[in-house]
Amino acid sequence: MGQIKRAVKTFLDDKVGVETIDFSCVDEDIKYVSFDIFDTLVKRDVDRPKDVFLLLEKQIGLPGFCKKRITAEKKARSKSQNNEVTLEEIYLCFPGVSPEEVEEYCQRETETELSICRPNRSLISFYQQCVSKKKVILISDMYLDSERLKRILDNCGISGYEKIYVSCEIGASKHDGALYRHVLNDLGIHPNQLLHIGNDYITDLARAKGLGVENIKVKTNEGHLLVGSAVEKYARKSMQFSMIYNFINNTTCSNSKFEDFYYRFGYENYGILLFGFCKWLYDEMEKQGIEQALFIARDGYIIKRVYDAMGLSEIIPSRYLEVSRRSIRVPASFSVAHSFEEAIDLANVTRRVSVGQLLDTWGLDIEDCRGCLEECGIEADAVFWKDSIKNDRVLRQLYERIKDKIITNASTEKNTFEEYVDQFDFSKATALVDIGYGGTIQKELLKGYKRRGILTNIHGYYILFDKSRLNENTDGIQNEIKAFVWTNSKAAKTPIAVNQYVGLFETLFLEQVGSVKRFVKKNNEMKIERYEYEYALATGEIDETASVARIQQGALDFVEAALSTPIGKLRRINERVAFLLLDWALSHPTTEIVERFYNFRFFNMGEASYLAKPKNSVALYSLHPVSLRNEFYESMWKVGFLKKLFGFNVPYMKIKGVYLSLTQRKA
Repeated sequence: MGQIKRAVKTFLDDKVGVETIDFSCVDEDIKYVSFDIFDTLVKRDVDRPKDVFLLLEKQIGLPGFCKKRITAEKKARSKSQNNEVTLEEIYLCFPGVSPEEVEEYCQRETETELSICRPNRSLISFYQQCVSKKKVILISDMYLDSERLKRILDNCGISGYEKIYVSCEIGASKHDGALYRHVLNDLGIHPNQLLHIGNDYITDLARAKGLGVENIKVKTNEGHLLVGSAVEKYARKSMQFSMIYNFINNTTCSNSKFEDFYYRFGYENYGILLFGFCKWLYDEMEKQGIEQALFIARDGYIIKRVYDAMGLSEIIPSRYLEVSRRSIRVPASFSVAHSFEEAIDLANVTRRVSVGQLLDTWGLDIEDCRGCLEECGIEADAVFWKDSIKNDRVLRQLYERIKDKIITNASTEKNTFEEYVDQFDFSKATALVDIGYGGTIQKELLKGYKRRGILTNIHGYYILFDKSRLNENTDGIQNEIKAFVWTNSKAAKTPIAVNQYVGLFETLFLEQVGSVKRFVKKNNEMKIERYEYEYALATGEIDETASVARIQQGALDFVEAALSTPIGKLRRINERVAFLLLDWALSHPTTEIVERFYNFRFFNMGEASYLAKPKNSVALYSLHPVSLRNEFYESMWKVGFLKKLFGFNVPYMKIKGVYLSLTQRKA
């Protein structure tokens, strides 16, 4: 029965009432407007009041502190004639705490409250109107005295009230109406001259109404996040997520700078992933005695910016390592002779590859091979398929003509590449930091230095790593690879399905410049040659470059804002907690999220495709199911594709799984 009552009260507190108030609802006869403080004027970055004590328990390092704090409050209230107590009285009943320590504990709890309290932005405008046009007082059932409450209010930028009435000082509470009666007598006004604003259905609505006090009830918990209210349930399951969810909800509510969707997406959904990863990264590097952190271009760009913003580069120095798979593969693989079959295998071509793309993987520009192409009768826009490429007689002929050119170019690139990477002194304990998947650059660097007989101390740290790849040929570096998230679900049992939205996920990390192509020496100075930035080569339906820049800025601003909160003091953030908001947004997208991202382009070896843009309507696809199947497989965000196609809410993740199983094709 107790659980049912609590559930009903939670529903009434959270769902009954308004979120915002307009001053037009205040009658002229109202002389005073009173506000409840907690959950009305001020919001905490935790889900429940007892979470404040759990935070204190972690800070103090005293096991069982939360339970003892709750017990001490019950004991103190039982000793009180009116059930009202001060913070000092509570800690005097705390077991094992001497009277001399009471002040320290009171100070710690007050500081914790200060660190997690924010103004309720949805009420601030109304509050300020009340201050300018009416007399305003504050009424609170609380064990914190008025001086401590004033500090919290000042910290939230809330001022202009005439007086604070707090139950622990007056010895009366709102719960039985006694505090309201005291206020009315103290002010010398009739109940109908007071308008009370509060969130609690019983103490702020029912009790005030019973005394004839005008009142407006506001909702206790109102979700404002882009992902909707579905993630609220996780806030009650995880203390870490509760702090993150409430902090974001409290800081984005009614804040004009979050009107920009992409900035808001970065702040709400992306920033905590980068923050959590960098915390994990630093903790792991510290344990391993890492001396320098090298962030690999281009995906490491935003990670390094976050790492530096957190001040971690002052402890373990960071540098930007401008290499790419192409810039390391060509000098590593093609500076010696290979057969045609070996050259194809080393190129690691996709299912469909153009001749220009193939030449690029071998280190040559198509413009430098025009003559050879013409001699072999190969058009500049010719396309080859992986399944049959090794049997292509004409392509084999082309390879034999350009083989020496490939070796010459790769040998030159090898010299400049080695000169570039030798600047970083890999004899130091070095962390290579990247988005991950397979650790190709780490493996190739290690192989290169091994061939040269140079000892290195290189360790890989990745946001994602496919655990199954550790069973492949990793050249004995299994113990030198660490991942924030292992993406192979069977091996790691993780619910994070990044492969379902990998195209958009990778786009979020991009530095807004082209990928590194090669290193060249000009006038005795090392130059980094990059490809043209793919998003700048052809105009899409949306400016992805500007959008991603705003997403990244939002993520950075989240990190800087969170640093001064208890979130910033956490040694680590659980990987599932760090991923939750982004994972939910992209695997259970709202209509707005789909509309903002479906026509983003994704580039694979220079070829662009839209992430989730159906080419036809449902009606046309019903006549051409093969087209639907092919486009669905090509989509880099399949849930987004289905939602964009159907346009209404259905369980897309389940539909996607069923559709994949029914239409599975052999690779």
